[in-house]
Amino acid sequence: MRQLTAEYLAKKINSCLLTITRVETSNDLKSAKIFISIFPEDKEKEILRFLKSEAGELQQFIGSKIKMKFLPRLEFEIDKAEKSRQKIEEILGAAAKSSDAPTKTSEVGAPPKAGLTRRSVKKNY
Repeated sequence: MRQLTAEYLAKKINSCLLTITRVETSNDLKSAKIFISIFPEDKEKEILRFLKSEAGELQQFIGSKIKMKFLPRLEFEIDKAEKSRQKIEEILGAAAKSSDAPTKTSEVGAPPKAGLTRRSVKKNY
């Protein structure tokens, strides 16, 4: 369903970058929630309105491609988890650029300090 939705929307939307992050269906397959990510963010409301108006046509498109007892009622929702992930990445990226101090992750793979070799260091578990 995710692939068919992406195929359909690729033909209809070209004013922004729309990504279908996941699709969740109810146990009885009578409804499906399609989670999306939209860039730029200022187009979210406009695209959500468009998607809601296109839901019936998209449902027919899916129905023509897959044979199911019930065609699920489609709902669209902005994927808040994806937005949170992107914001965390932005914050971490900005923090890394502004910090001059080396981080622990930058020390991984560095040559051992004098007197210590990788073999001489014992791990206590």
